[in-house]
Amino acid sequence: MERVLVPSGAPPPVRRALTRAEGQFDAFSAKGFARGTMAEMCITWPSEGTAKPYRSTGVFPDVPVLVLAADLDANTSVASGGAAARQFKRSTLVTVPNMGHVADYNPSGCVASLVTAFIRTGAVGDTTCLKAIPPIKVHPVRGSHD
Repeated sequence: MERVLVPSGAPPPVRRALTRAEGQFDAFSAKGFARGTMAEMCITWPSEGTAKPYRSTGVFPDVPVLVLAADLDANTSVASGGAAARQFKRSTLVTVPNMGHVADYNPSGCVASLVTAFIRTGAVGDTTCLKAIPPIKVHPVRGSHD
């Protein structure tokens, strides 16, 4: 069985979820799952030798697809997530409240549990834990012009 390579910057709940799920990634290798769902992929993309951007043919496989859209994501909007989800017959769009670009990093472990459930079963399951994700505390910054 392949050992899970948990990214060093992952919050503890994500680290625990990946470690607990070792060997249960179905069609994915543990390394592919851990690296393919974490921010490290975005930071180094596109790397040298990366293929040119894919131009959609509009023909997509008929497979279960999970699209996570974080409501505070400044890079990819919830509307863009919805547009991506609509291209697949069996997609599920989950909007994650109070999170930015990498919703998987939610420290409660809620999003990681939804992803794990989806990989194991092809369905998201109960999403009520999303309601417990607290708002991000924002503190005003006052400049010298105040």
